[in-house]
Amino acid sequence: MSTDDPVRPESDRSAQSALPFLAPCRPLHASAPLRWIRKGWADFRRAPGASLGYGIVIVVLSWLVTGIGLRPMICDRDADAVTAIVTSVNAVLRNKPAMAVWVTLIVGLTAVGFATALLGLAVIIPLLGYATWHGYLETIDAGAWPVNDPG
Repeated sequence: MSTDDPVRPESDRSAQSALPFLAPCRPLHASAPLRWIRKGWADFRRAPGASLGYGIVIVVLSWLVTGIGLRPMICDRDADAVTAIVTSVNAVLRNKPAMAVWVTLIVGLTAVGFATALLGLAVIIPLLGYATWHGYLETIDAGAWPVNDPG
């Protein structure tokens, strides 16, 4: 049986096997999620058309499906789902106060979105998406993993 993998050359496989099981995470202050929302709002204001376009697509999809979730580490780095999930759980366990604030913000903002007949989600979902990205960058040190090649 051949060990050739046409999708991932041998050099990539050996580099991947040298990576740690999970990415280290930085300690966060409980107010960190507020900073993520502030930065997310700044990103939203820099690209309002694209943000609202994305938000409208999500509103339409939310009428059709019930679950939406992204794993920034998988999008950003060449990491498998298990590594991303274990890293995420590790970050939550090491930063409980900040994550309690974060989950409160997510639930509260999502409630506002539902209270506006899902129309508020056109702004809230992109805002939370941007804020999640900033939270990932501030929390997870994924420098050991190669950057994901989108093409």
